[in-house]
Amino acid sequence: MSVMRTYSPFARSIALILMATYVSSCARWEIQRLTPEATVQSKNPKQLRLTLRNGFRVMVHNPRIVGDSLFGTTEENSPRRLVALALDEIGLVEVSRFDPVRTFALVAAGIGIAGLLVAAAAQDDPPPRRTTTSSGGEYISCPLVYSWDGEIWRLDSGTFGGAITRGAARTDLDNLVYATPNDGRLRLKLANELAETDHVDALSLLVIDHDADVTVAPDGAGNVHTLGPLQTPLYANDFRGRDVLARVDRLDDLNWESHPLGRDPLVAADVRDGLELTFVRSSGMDTGKLVIDGRNTSWAANMLTELIAAHGNATAAWYDSLDTQPQFMQQFGSVAAHTGFLGVSVKTTNGWEHQGYVWEAGPEIIKRQVFSLDLSGVNGDTVRVRLESAPAFWHIDQVTADFSRTRPFTTQEINITRAIDHTGRDVGHLLAEIDGAEFVMATGDYAELEFDLPRAAPGKTRSFVLSSTGWYRVHTDETASPQITLLADLVNDRDAASRIAVTRMNEALRALGVKSQ
Repeated sequence: MSVMRTYSPFARSIALILMATYVSSCARWEIQRLTPEATVQSKNPKQLRLTLRNGFRVMVHNPRIVGDSLFGTTEENSPRRLVALALDEIGLVEVSRFDPVRTFALVAAGIGIAGLLVAAAAQDDPPPRRTTTSSGGEYISCPLVYSWDGEIWRLDSGTFGGAITRGAARTDLDNLVYATPNDGRLRLKLANELAETDHVDALSLLVIDHDADVTVAPDGAGNVHTLGPLQTPLYANDFRGRDVLARVDRLDDLNWESHPLGRDPLVAADVRDGLELTFVRSSGMDTGKLVIDGRNTSWAANMLTELIAAHGNATAAWYDSLDTQPQFMQQFGSVAAHTGFLGVSVKTTNGWEHQGYVWEAGPEIIKRQVFSLDLSGVNGDTVRVRLESAPAFWHIDQVTADFSRTRPFTTQEINITRAIDHTGRDVGHLLAEIDGAEFVMATGDYAELEFDLPRAAPGKTRSFVLSSTGWYRVHTDETASPQITLLADLVNDRDAASRIAVTRMNEALRALGVKSQ
């Protein structure tokens, strides 16, 4: 990889962001169980990442404790820009720790996390609107759901990702990792914080009581599965033959991503990427559960926005055709699944057998999804699984398998007790059932939700799963003329979107002065 000495102003800004991303990625943030003052006194950190009780995140350099406040600076070498925070305003404290293994892995990947940047760098104009959640993470699309953990709001779901028009509305299930009951009540916040309009038809809470030695997780069809001990793969390689087992064998935020360099959009092998994994199955099991902890990249979401924008002043008519003509919706869904979902294949006696897709997860947060495997055509004790998508469309943190039988559990679906939006309006009736009466959120709108919980079953562990139904409309420029040739390619060639994505990636690399080979 080489870098030119001169850049356009826009390319220079992207390059600086890329450099900053590398530097920040060389550190791991560790949550501290100590109080802020104890953390500062015992660890003497150079910087802290603080999440305040109102949900906002602040980076503080050179922190020190004076009385009942934490003082520091907003930048390491800017002593005149002081920060002062009352200790009782601080909800979560994180300390950065240098991670040489992670640093090496990122450098070895070339531009491992540049997927976030390439869509922006590919444009002559500034990038599409991007912002951050109130908890500090970046996102591009989907309504957001925060859980109250007893102290602060924690981003817990980006729901029904990919449902970009009414005809694509769907019900989505999400594990709520941070939801913490208090006095028999659970609090959530539903928010729209980006350039779109969200239409939420129904929202409820699945309260699941199960044995303590299992967990639960949903699949894309709306089913909940029990999971016993998760088996890590014996081997994991990407489509270029690289050993990536260390990236997908545990939940550690060391994700697998596509390598962007050396991809030719005219070569079929270069416009697809993914993983091949090998597991050992339990004797006599003809079924299995593949468990994927991952999310889509922001690059994938930006590409979706770009392809929507390609319809220009015909965008409204295109949406109408998707909503009113099932054949168009089916065609669009097929292209979207092939490009942005994770195709799942199993190696059988007849070769690779395609068994379906892991649904789009959205770019906001790692989401756990279960995929049921049919192993009846597999001989022997080893199971080979292939995951496939367009390059740079997924961050995969962990892939595991469960070959245990389903365990009993009970599910109670709980409707909202109280739902008040940002204006003080009661919107609970709009979210009570799937009836077309939608809670519509413009950018900046939100609602706080409360659920009264039933008593827990004796001797059982309780988990919470969000059920939400709806769709959203991404805001794009609808004044330009439609890109007729590009749109025709999307209709006639299922790999066209993947080729366009690789082409844009190569353009971005050139804009940054990076050789694509």
